[in-house]
Amino acid sequence: MRVADVEKAQALLDQQLETDWPKELGRLLDQAHPLHRPIARPLGLQYYWSAAETEYATDVLFQDAASLARLYPSWVHHAMSSFSSPDVMRFLGRRVPLTTGQVNGHFQGEIISDCKHRPEGVRVKHSLRGHAIKFYDKQGSVLRVETTLVRPQEFSSYRRPEGKPKEKKRWLTLRRGVADLKRRAEVSYKANDRYLQALAATSGTVPLFQWVQKCCKPLRQAGRR
Repeated sequence: MRVADVEKAQALLDQQLETDWPKELGRLLDQAHPLHRPIARPLGLQYYWSAAETEYATDVLFQDAASLARLYPSWVHHAMSSFSSPDVMRFLGRRVPLTTGQVNGHFQGEIISDCKHRPEGVRVKHSLRGHAIKFYDKQGSVLRVETTLVRPQEFSSYRRPEGKPKEKKRWLTLRRGVADLKRRAEVSYKANDRYLQALAATSGTVPLFQWVQKCCKPLRQAGRR
């Protein structure tokens, strides 16, 4: 798949944040289940649309696959050797005490970082109680960072309380419903951005052994090594 105009493609993606999802999903419901209205009408019921899990990706495009391949091993090594549990918590928007810089002692859960080799490449993933942030090389020339959220109630949304349109906006629990999808996208985008900033701290240099690997291979001449 090729994108001829990246700016126009990004504009189309940004428009999704302004989509009236209950309206659009209602249209699909009318097609898939045309009897839902007469069934729900006697009880005054209507569908509540929610997103149990969401993924948000940020792609960094490279001119060619060779450029990404040259830098990618150093990012994998940096992520696995340098990113600690407090770093993962910061990436995913969790507070870490400034006084200690360590995970709060009251925190309950696991923070796991792992690296997997797949046929299409190497993937690095950090998990925090179901939430995750990962990166991988996609189609050879794309560096993709992706945040997955599974419990939106652990984050906040600046909004008015439900059913109280006259009250002032304040920070409230991020809802699972599609009404807060835009805020969920903002939370995920910031997580991706923090992660990319951390990856940018690498030197970008290639390990010495990769440079000298070809010229240091043993040769045989006149039967001698």
